[in-house]
Amino acid sequence: MAKRVKPQSDKLGAFWNDINTQLMVTACHRYCLGRRSYIVGACVDWLYKHRRRFEDKTKLIIVRDTVDAILSGQAGDDNIDVPRWVRLAACLYDELPPCYKELLEVDKIRRVFGGSDARDGSNKN
Repeated sequence: MAKRVKPQSDKLGAFWNDINTQLMVTACHRYCLGRRSYIVGACVDWLYKHRRRFEDKTKLIIVRDTVDAILSGQAGDDNIDVPRWVRLAACLYDELPPCYKELLEVDKIRRVFGGSDARDGSNKN
């Protein structure tokens, strides 16, 4: 009998659902956060491209770490790197379910994303 070959999508699904893959995503983010080089743009682009494959917990960690780094002045160049990190964190934040958003400090979210909007939890339906 012929050996059944799994479709590529099944292999990739297993890859993204592996706990070590999610750990490597956060490790990649943490390595690049605070750098002042081309790696920031490459990392942000990669994270954005693959964000829908991340677990909510991974997104939460990235948002939390990014917000903390920005507020402490450790997110790289204010004019080049920080705007990239803010856009990524805001995108990931918007994709988080409410139960995960509640785990983040609202005042920090407001300070990084600006003002009072749907991101800060003040616009609950």
